[in-house]
Amino acid sequence: MIADLDPNEGAVSLGDLARVDCPAPDWRRRVTYVAAEAGWWAETVAEHFAPAVLPAARRLGTSWA
Repeated sequence: MIADLDPNEGAVSLGDLARVDCPAPDWRRRVTYVAAEAGWWAETVAEHFAPAVLPAARRLGTSWA
């Protein structure tokens, strides 16, 4: 609810600023969503992407591929 990522009911504010009075992109810049559990489960980041993506990433010189 705080990060405005799921449908919800109720009121949230940061100090005097109510979420309903703030455009969604501005609100999301003011709050941070940190997942309780990481979405990564493999040993490397590259393992989470389709094999077809990896050659392009390697050409860009990314360190995770």
